[in-house]
Amino acid sequence: MFFRFIISLALALTSCIALSASDSACIILTDEANEYFIDNREVDFLEDYNHKYSIADILSPEISKKFVKHKSDFLENKNPSSAYWIRFKLRNEANDSKQWLLESFNYRINYLDFYLPDGHGNFVRKSAGDLNNFNNRVLQHKNLEFILNPLPSGEHYYYIRYFTEQNTSFQFVIRSVLHFTSYALTEYFMLGIFYGMILIVALYNLFLFFSIRDRAYLYYVLYALSFGAFSMTQDGTGFQYLWPRFPQFNEYAYQTCLIAMTSFLLLYSKAFLHIPKYSKPIRKIINFYIIGRFLCFGFTIIFFPEIRLYLDIDLLPFIISYLISIASYISGFKSARFFILGFSILLFAFLINQLRIEGILPSNVLTVYSLNIAAITEMILLSLALGDRIRELKEREMLNAHLEEKVKERANAILLQKYIIKEKIEELDSYMYRTAHDINGPLKSIKGLANLGIMDVENSVNYFEHIKTTVAKLEAVVKDLLHISRLNKLTSKNSQIDFKVMIDELLTTLKTQIEFGKIRFDLDIETPVPFYSEKVALYSIFHNLIENAIKYRTSRAEVSFLKITIRTDEDKAILEFEDNGIGIPEEYHEKIFKMFFKLSPEDHSSGLGLYIVKLSVEKLQGSVTLKSAEAQGTTFSIVLKNHPKPASSAQVNS
Repeated sequence: MFFRFIISLALALTSCIALSASDSACIILTDEANEYFIDNREVDFLEDYNHKYSIADILSPEISKKFVKHKSDFLENKNPSSAYWIRFKLRNEANDSKQWLLESFNYRINYLDFYLPDGHGNFVRKSAGDLNNFNNRVLQHKNLEFILNPLPSGEHYYYIRYFTEQNTSFQFVIRSVLHFTSYALTEYFMLGIFYGMILIVALYNLFLFFSIRDRAYLYYVLYALSFGAFSMTQDGTGFQYLWPRFPQFNEYAYQTCLIAMTSFLLLYSKAFLHIPKYSKPIRKIINFYIIGRFLCFGFTIIFFPEIRLYLDIDLLPFIISYLISIASYISGFKSARFFILGFSILLFAFLINQLRIEGILPSNVLTVYSLNIAAITEMILLSLALGDRIRELKEREMLNAHLEEKVKERANAILLQKYIIKEKIEELDSYMYRTAHDINGPLKSIKGLANLGIMDVENSVNYFEHIKTTVAKLEAVVKDLLHISRLNKLTSKNSQIDFKVMIDELLTTLKTQIEFGKIRFDLDIETPVPFYSEKVALYSIFHNLIENAIKYRTSRAEVSFLKITIRTDEDKAILEFEDNGIGIPEEYHEKIFKMFFKLSPEDHSSGLGLYIVKLSVEKLQGSVTLKSAEAQGTTFSIVLKNHPKPASSAQVNS
């Protein structure tokens, strides 16, 4: 699923709308498009060697003529001590109500200033950067964004000034706010899955460590966690969630997490792999490197902070681990084959990431998330290696038992140890089963829930809040979400409604419910005027409200009932669903139609029924009101528009 997301997102990026063909040097915003990548070959470019230019200087004819076409695919800062200016033209031909923003994919920019024209010859300055408090950002997002609206009419120059101490590449994009919201929700959701998988792997191996007491598993846990922290420094979520009030740490976060990750990688390699002939020299080399690397990092921070970003020696641990794994495999340790394959992939991804940081490769989805893709693959392979190691330990234990079976005391000890290992493996199997059970359901529902989040931006916060609870009610949630998706895509196909037939069909369908026989249904239908509406959406309303009356009947009433009253006229239909069930406390009346809302934790429904009712009512251009009190029953009143009678051909099609 993660790879599918990366591939689809890469295709979306490559197919996004380019600059207007009529004027290659000007970006033209229209209502038809939602995303414009600023072409680095078309922007005007100026290097500010001494950080001396202000916007007033830049606008002066003398300095303005120093701008040159960039003419390169990569926008970078080849001289990190300089500030850089770029300018581009923009014309807004979209509706004024459409909101736009400028986004930088590279969040690790020390200072980023964006100058917006006000239409009167002046410029408004907006500033961002990773040395500013994260909580001061207008948009609480890991990347750097600037709201563009209000946009002046006509064609204007826009200016960007950036400065950062590290040599890196840059990419800027203009997006509609609505498109950015859906894109960001999907991105954060997938990142949540990525970091969730890292956490699950870490917890699983921590359990192994406490069960087997092998330090290799502890080092792997620390490696996985430090890798997660390193990834968070790469994508900006670390600054957002871990140290938002300490922007100064951004100067050291990348290398701190990288050094921690590579150190635990070496310790893990030393503990996991076996090379009897060279074990002592390798241990000394690893220990020397780890101690020396931390001392070197501390020394540069204290005495030479300006060179701390240019010590490109952190590929060495990967190379050492890779060579050790090859030597271990050659010496007969077969589990090292997973290690070799996993770190081959990770080493390649690390090279891509370093080339991106150095500005040799551009910042895009594949280069930015290369480590994420490789990490998931590597962790799967290393998990296989750890499992293979358990198998080898078990086989070795059985061999020892066979060789020493003549020694009774030793044999008893080996049998006891075999029993303990078996018990631990069974515990691990049980844990793996529960873990797989807990994550399998949500993984299956990702596509439907992500689609819901994208389609229903207005309710996306509630959607992500309630996604944590979907495991316990997965089947009902998936069913309801698919129904919501169909409702959102539903095209209007109005036909004449026979309420009596519809209700009879529903009651026949719901007879299988346990509480069905304990409730009386009273129908009061008067339709002197034919009623025309969309049958599928109307069916959803009746189905959910009747099912609610059955599900939430009260045992305190002598007779449980649901009275359905229907009246139609030329303009509308009035529907009332009155029951004497458990009722709804008044303080919940405003919340009851929200997505995933439930009155109590004991309620195992999907929490989507009344949301579907409201969505269906809105789809039919109607309104719904509620009258209820705790232990006094509930009445839902619905008013629906009576649509014009469709043409005969349309009616036949419906």
